[in-house]
Amino acid sequence: ESQGFTDLLLRLKPDRFTHLIDAVALYRPGPLQSGMVDDFIARRHAQKTIEYLLPELEEILRDTYGVIVYQEQVMQIAVALGGFSMGEADVLRKAMGKKDPVLMEKQKIRFLEGAKGKGISRRKAAAIFDLMAQFGEYGFNKSHSAAYALLAYQTAYLKTHYPVEFFCALMTSESGDTAKIIRYMTYCRERGIPVLPPDVNESRFAFHPSGQAIRFGLSAIKGVGEAAIEVIGNAKEEEPFATATDFLSRIDLRKVNKRAVESLVKAGALDSLEPDRGGLFERLPSLMEAAQEAARRRGSGQYALFAGSIVTPSAREPEKTSSPPTWSRRERLAHEREALGFYITGHPLDEYPGEIELFANAVSSRVSSMGSGTEVRIGGIISSLRQKTTKQGRKMAYLQLEDLEGVLEVIVFPEVFQQSQDALSCEGPVFLVGRVESEDKTVKVIATEIFRMESVRERLARSVHFQIYTDRMTPADILDLRKMLERNAGEKRGFLHLVREGEYEAVLALPESHGVAPSLTLARELRVRFGYDVLRLH
Repeated sequence: ESQGFTDLLLRLKPDRFTHLIDAVALYRPGPLQSGMVDDFIARRHAQKTIEYLLPELEEILRDTYGVIVYQEQVMQIAVALGGFSMGEADVLRKAMGKKDPVLMEKQKIRFLEGAKGKGISRRKAAAIFDLMAQFGEYGFNKSHSAAYALLAYQTAYLKTHYPVEFFCALMTSESGDTAKIIRYMTYCRERGIPVLPPDVNESRFAFHPSGQAIRFGLSAIKGVGEAAIEVIGNAKEEEPFATATDFLSRIDLRKVNKRAVESLVKAGALDSLEPDRGGLFERLPSLMEAAQEAARRRGSGQYALFAGSIVTPSAREPEKTSSPPTWSRRERLAHEREALGFYITGHPLDEYPGEIELFANAVSSRVSSMGSGTEVRIGGIISSLRQKTTKQGRKMAYLQLEDLEGVLEVIVFPEVFQQSQDALSCEGPVFLVGRVESEDKTVKVIATEIFRMESVRERLARSVHFQIYTDRMTPADILDLRKMLERNAGEKRGFLHLVREGEYEAVLALPESHGVAPSLTLARELRVRFGYDVLRLH
């Protein structure tokens, strides 16, 4: 499913299983760089005439449109035209793979002699051998290609017809790779498959289907080990947990320690019992102390003796909190990421859909398919940052930028590092401009600019355009718009588009002395007052 292989399939347009086998064999550096792939596709779509030097070749090469794709085809030609035994043909195959000129010359002499015995002219036999050597250099083992193609077909079938089960298994197998988990979650959500957070009542050990959704397993939570998960599982089998107090009173807090419980709260695994994560987190010490005291009393027999005086009637009733949540949305997401390694119930970038849509030209999962030197513009969160001092005593940094699709490695050299201190020190989303650098299958981005997401419109927008529908806006609306522009004065050139749908659109340039700052403040004011389609940036 790499970008390159996807492009190959779009061009090839496979309509039978053997085409998948061909695609696997063709998608390698040799065939791609030699023009062999282009030749194969052109012949496949009848854009190029298929010709055979001898009629005997048609039976061997018909399925691959006259192109030698497989090592087995080289061997078949050697047997059919050169009189080789299968053992001798295998020696020829190995010689082509090793590119040994001395051995190849011996094989060529042997082939020409065998072809002569079959009545084939020396000129035509030499041309066929050279063709074998040319394509045989890139030939792939067909049995290997068929096995890979079958596995790919089976995988694609499961992904198409059983997507929930498929992605549960996939995410479980890749649970240690944060970047892949993020990418798979985004893929699922884009296709309408909900990814639900862990839950002490609903979750199992690993990812599992929950109706038409995917439920996170408790094993995904940092600090919650197998022993703790087993304790929670055994307790909920008796009866689902009703409240946070009920949960704490029924589990063995020696095996589910304080750190594990805190991680459960941060990950949202207790949301169904107490939705206010911040409030519950603050009350945990007292709640756990009370649960431990109750456990001690039960162990010493005091619980039964004084049951009438120490029963907690609210233990089975939903807990109610009158105070507002003590964690802001950003704090809640930060704790969620701390406990899981990624965000589930939201993402800081969700607050800036316009910035991403208007100004980004890539997501992390697609950068690897962009050519080296290509400019990349991408938004994300700095998930890790490591500073380094150069030999000249200047500071630079290596950072990881996380977006909705995965994680990107970024290098920030001294000059950009010095200019970007404000963005590098902020906890919120940032916007990065840089260039792709590919080397030895490793893809990184060399940063040229990094700034806070809030300033992306002001930094990157060259001009600001306001769509004014003349049949909808009153003189009072126009006056309000003028006041908004005065409050958000800046350096960008402004343009008014006076529109009457179906009739005309007149464009008026605002005076250069009345520049505009395309800030979030302006965007939000316009959105509230006039709707989403008023502001456009170019």
